[in-house]
Amino acid sequence: MNLKSVLSEKNKVIYISIFFMLLFSCLGLLSTAYEVVLDGERVGFVENGYIIEKEIKGIKSDIEKDLESSIIVKNQLKYNRVIVLKKNINGVKDIVSIYKEKLNYKIDGSVIEVDGKEIISLKSEKDAKDMLDKIKENYISKGNLLKKATFVEDVKIKKKELDKDEITSKDDGIKELLTGGIETKVHKVKKGDTAWDIAIANNMSIEEIEKANKGINIAILQIGQELNLSKANAYVHVETIELASYEEEIPYEIVYEKSPALDMGDKLIKEEGIKGKKKIEAEIVKMNGIIKVKNIINEEIIEKPKNMIVIKGTKLKTFTIAAGSLLKPTRGRVTSRYGKRWGKHHKGVDIGAAIGTPIKATGGGKVVYSGWKNGYGKIIILDHGNGFQSYYAHCNSLKAKVGEYVKKGEVIATVGKTGRVTGPHLHFEVRKNGVAIDPLNYVKY
Repeated sequence: MNLKSVLSEKNKVIYISIFFMLLFSCLGLLSTAYEVVLDGERVGFVENGYIIEKEIKGIKSDIEKDLESSIIVKNQLKYNRVIVLKKNINGVKDIVSIYKEKLNYKIDGSVIEVDGKEIISLKSEKDAKDMLDKIKENYISKGNLLKKATFVEDVKIKKKELDKDEITSKDDGIKELLTGGIETKVHKVKKGDTAWDIAIANNMSIEEIEKANKGINIAILQIGQELNLSKANAYVHVETIELASYEEEIPYEIVYEKSPALDMGDKLIKEEGIKGKKKIEAEIVKMNGIIKVKNIINEEIIEKPKNMIVIKGTKLKTFTIAAGSLLKPTRGRVTSRYGKRWGKHHKGVDIGAAIGTPIKATGGGKVVYSGWKNGYGKIIILDHGNGFQSYYAHCNSLKAKVGEYVKKGEVIATVGKTGRVTGPHLHFEVRKNGVAIDPLNYVKY
């Protein structure tokens, strides 16, 4: 086939096409329209592309209104002018429905970075700024003049396209920044460790340790056992510098005057003390609301304090003991009397009682000994004057100190079993000029 015949065949096709187009146009079957192509795929034909654009803008506007944020549509939409059969032209609703189904968009949001790490995603830069400002405001004291409020960490806001499910609300974002961080720490149990001691040393509660160590009985710790001490920690810390003006009390001093008219150990208030008052101006540095440094700039005394004057007695007390005048030193029954026992002289009486039972001074006197003595264990000795002394031995705990004056009936110790004993009891002695005498001559059991 030669070139002339080929051209002749092509011309025939063109002529036939033109013929049918003219025929269909005359019959009203063809129309000019717009081919709608979404992401490279034809989705239909429309007569007016402007109407479709208007509908699409409305869809975008509704989404932005619902999200309260701008969105970025990722779909590619094109229109090609074509001539098609009228029956193939779609309705606007059909095209819009397909567009909604295939719509792909990102939220034009922002992220908050802390020391280079993305922590919170928000729907707008405004939300991010508002949230950070609210965190700072939370730690600003009312009534003080704020000089500075900054984050200790490197905190930045960056624009980022986000999916809807990545967005955090401002309230949840604040909570996350202030409690969402985790401080990781492991403690290896040592001899003598208790959960309570570990909690105090690490500024934690027992409940926090239990929660972090499920399956471990923290009441019974084993040496070498590892405890997880991880706890919530703030991602951000706000340092504030404030100027504060406040009043503070000035404590009064106590001045003592001696008087021979009062017994030694007795005191009498001559004049009551009155606290003073001063005005302070200070620069206060806080970290997340907790005072770290307080620099006093100026102090002004408003009212000077007035000293308290107390009179101290210097007259030496004297005590007398008459038969039957002593108080029972403790509750219980006499288990061993004064006199010969097991071939030796028993210098006092033993009164059986439970450990911890209070021991009282049988009469007023001065504490001349409070401590440990061989055989006696923990012991208190009272001097009642006129050569009389009382001994309280084998104590569990000693309440009175050397040099103190105690009154009749005052608790001075508790029953124990210290020293050379077979069981808990009070060994009670009365001595006259250093010689032990029968206590039951002065106290009745």
